[in-house]
Amino acid sequence: MKNINKKQSLQRMQQTKVMDSLVERLVGNLNKLNLDSLSSSGLHRCRF
Repeated sequence: MKNINKKQSLQRMQQTKVMDSLVERLVGNLNKLNLDSLSSSGLHRCRF
């Protein structure tokens, strides 16, 4: 039983890691788009 739980938790950790990297990439792309449009319009905003 313990081995099965370990396997499941490992899988869950890997899934969350993949999701985190996907979210980071999405946020990075959004920030890049926002920065591009802002700089072209003459406004400069700090990244959060």
